[in-house]
Amino acid sequence: MIPRSKRLPHAVFTGRPLRRAGFRYGSIAFFTNTPPQGAVVVSKKVAKTAPVRNRIRRRVYHALRALLPNSGHSVVIYPTKDVAKIPFKDLTEALAEAINAR
Repeated sequence: MIPRSKRLPHAVFTGRPLRRAGFRYGSIAFFTNTPPQGAVVVSKKVAKTAPVRNRIRRRVYHALRALLPNSGHSVVIYPTKDVAKIPFKDLTEALAEAINAR
């Protein structure tokens, strides 16, 4: 997990994002009016049970931890169900590529 100070509150990302982009394991919304923060949204459509949703959320937050300070903007990540089963290295590479490509 990332510290609470680096997590993007829900009230901030309810508006329109600056840009949306897809990546291999989901999609990302970029916001620029806030300091670099991040959020991960996993719906019941992606994973039916709470333990699986939490596992996906934890994996993405952990991958996001190293990328967030260098991004320069806030991101909201909407992962797919494949994130629970792929190797962590593949997830971090795909996420880094998507965030740095902007």
